Amino acid sequence: MTSLRQRSSRTGIAAAAIALLAATVPAGFAAADEAGDCLAAGNVWVVVQDDSGEFGGCATEFATGFDALTSAGVSFEAPGGFISTIGGEPATPGPEDWWSYWSATPGDDGALTWESYMVGAADSRPVGGTVEGWRLAHSFSGDAPAPSLPAVGLPAASPTPAPSATASVPGLPSTGV
Repeated sequence: MTSLRQRSSRTGIAAAAIALLAATVPAGFAAADEAGDCLAAGNVWVVVQDDSGEFGGCATEFATGFDALTSAGVSFEAPGGFISTIGGEPATPGPEDWWSYWSATPGDDGALTWESYMVGAADSRPVGGTVEGWRLAHSFSGDAPAPSLPAVGLPAASPTPAPSATASVPGLPSTGV
């Protein structure tokens, strides 16, 4: 009977720990290996990197950058149309804290090539099969680095098929080569 109580107690403690962990993870968090499935389905993977780490999720609605964040379950505040906090970070924005905003497309080897957006999230138009990246910066001087999401779990772009030597053009006779 004692061992049954101990097991029950351990189960209760484990359940409480899992519930506490779930409460501290941002709603949009998903394992990095889910990125490949997200992109392969024609959706947009959203990744956010701040001082405490990275989180993100799959956006199935992405008409704008704001839509992608919302669809991925990532909370944000954007007073005046400019994002000040994402996932509650920074808790107290400093005078030079800002979020750099990026887009990336997986290359043939799955590596990401990041490009900084030249527009804000309200005006961006994410494309299915790409990654939206947000990275917290603490200074207006110098360039903000792109997110450092590795290629692991991201699908490589499909290689373009080589043209056939016997391809024919409609309306022209085939050479039979």
